[in-house]
Amino acid sequence: MARPASARATRSARNSGPARPLAEHLTAAAFAVGISTALVLAVIAALATSRATGHTLSPAAVIAVVIGVAITLATTGWANGLYGGADDVLADRTVLTCAPGCASEPEVDPFQPRSLWRSAAISAGVAGLWAGATAGFVAVVLDAERAPFLVVGATLIGTVALAVTVIDIAARHRGAHAARAFTGRPATVTLRRRAWREIALPLGATQLVVNGAASWMLFHDYNDIEGPRALTSAVVTADLPVIAIIAAAYFGTMATRWGRIESALGRVAADDPTTQAIDRRMPIGPQALVYVVVAAILFGNVVAFFVPSQPSLLVAALARGVFAAIATTVAAGMGFVRGAVNGTPARQAEPPTAGFSLADEHGSVYA
Repeated sequence: MARPASARATRSARNSGPARPLAEHLTAAAFAVGISTALVLAVIAALATSRATGHTLSPAAVIAVVIGVAITLATTGWANGLYGGADDVLADRTVLTCAPGCASEPEVDPFQPRSLWRSAAISAGVAGLWAGATAGFVAVVLDAERAPFLVVGATLIGTVALAVTVIDIAARHRGAHAARAFTGRPATVTLRRRAWREIALPLGATQLVVNGAASWMLFHDYNDIEGPRALTSAVVTADLPVIAIIAAAYFGTMATRWGRIESALGRVAADDPTTQAIDRRMPIGPQALVYVVVAAILFGNVVAFFVPSQPSLLVAALARGVFAAIATTVAAGMGFVRGAVNGTPARQAEPPTAGFSLADEHGSVYA
């Protein structure tokens, strides 16, 4: 998947506005990330309090929710920001004001799996410490009183939104400089390995932990044998289709973008150009993610069959975590492959000059 010289002209055609200096672009992006994160956090606060006793959370629950949400959003926030910064440079939305080889350029490729996920883990750890300190202060102010939606929402937005915005700025800055430093180098990994082992599996593992913790957030007050507060198989598995849709829509779309960016950077090589090739007029559509949703919903019925009628909180967390991990892994892997393969035809500047025939007009474009 070599990157031809005409790629910049193709990207410029997609970019409708003038390129801004990196500092100005990061400021504008920070506002967008902060606002969108605040909206997501408001929804999380509503979910956290919706199933709690009296629609309020205890101080300990507030601390747990804030720390868990901060770690979760910081992990994906770092990776998203890194790819976003590279995409900003590739699409000519921003320009670097420093010369090549400046101090901001990373010496180690930040897109390498070890560097990518280590940096994401460090970001998550820092965000978790910040969130724990802030939420602990809120718990002291509550003085053993339970927190309603407004308190939980304000704590999440004031703590996590700030942390995620700062992480996005740092990651986007690093990704922009990495795009200039590492673009055009020979591809070091095959598409299947990158998509499934280095991207999809780590994302699936994070969702195993995240959805297990989210199960505690949702069901920790379900302690009755009968009635609306009874933890049953139906309660645990009722929203598995929603988890499947979120996994496909969010992680599938996100990984598609990552695959497109890595293809433009020339970081992945086709395992088999004869099969990983598409007609330039017929890119792979999003219908593959629809198939993921359908398959995940059917798999959810299998999970529901094995969940006991009155499961423990641990069993509920494991069932929902494993289901989310599998759905996320499949959606992310297929999404990354789709983005990388679709990114190849757009970078083909000219048809092959040797052995050309009329049949080639309807042939495949090879990576």
